[in-house]
Amino acid sequence: MGVSQDYCIVDKYPDVETFFDLFDLPWTANSVWYRYAGTLKAGVNMDTAEMWPEGTVIHVTLDQPYIISNTPNMDISGVLEENNNILNPIHVEDVDEIQRECIRISEENAVEGGLLEEAQIQAESDITTLFKSALGDEYQVTFEWRGAQ
Repeated sequence: MGVSQDYCIVDKYPDVETFFDLFDLPWTANSVWYRYAGTLKAGVNMDTAEMWPEGTVIHVTLDQPYIISNTPNMDISGVLEENNNILNPIHVEDVDEIQRECIRISEENAVEGGLLEEAQIQAESDITTLFKSALGDEYQVTFEWRGAQ
């Protein structure tokens, strides 16, 4: 059970060499405009769910929602503009680091934006609908969520 969210990050990643970390060497500046887009999925692990009846009440205990996957859309992700510098060339490792940073930012923004709370609400709604469809409206479903993340 889960929810998904699309994202698109576009940012400029500049780099400049320094002189013993004392001051920048402006003639070594380079930059990359990079777009990183994809889809995050968040959900609940139903393998660890515990459920038990008590009269007309169904008790459900679940682990906290988590990010299940972060799938990039490589059809639109990539370098938009590159300002290379022979004194400080852009390397593949630099682009790899930009991608890692975009993944971190996308997940951080999703968590701050409430994606995990949305997954929790969706899980409660889906489970409640399942039980009420199978057992009838006279049953009530209560939820307990194991430790916060």
